[in-house]
Amino acid sequence: MQVRKYIFLGIFSVSSFLGGCTQNDGHIGDLWGKWQLRQIIQDGNTQNVDTIFYNFQNDIISLQRLLLNANPPEVLYGQFVHEGDSLFIYMRDELNDDRMPLFGLNSRESRLKVSELTSKKLILNYKDLFWILRKY
Repeated sequence: MQVRKYIFLGIFSVSSFLGGCTQNDGHIGDLWGKWQLRQIIQDGNTQNVDTIFYNFQNDIISLQRLLLNANPPEVLYGQFVHEGDSLFIYMRDELNDDRMPLFGLNSRESRLKVSELTSKKLILNYKDLFWILRKY
């Protein structure tokens, strides 16, 4: 009887701990996770990319640039809001603006259109500029 009590207490403790890790009623968001930028398309010209990553968690975005000989990787942090077909990105104020174009952004505050979002593919665009990302 005593053993059952401890087993029940252990199961209850673990389930309470794991259940407390979610927000928004358990929905972690369609963008959640790591996305690799694969292509940038502008005016019909395609540039293949494989060193840029967009990471989404809760309302935080981190942009990573991974280069073979760069250690640690270049990382920028900010916040994002995903509403319908719009993605609003707000980068931290202390960022140096000359690094923003490396990630396809031209200002600390950006509004991008979410043209396509599936579990494996994300297409963002601003005017005639398209970013093609894949879930990593």
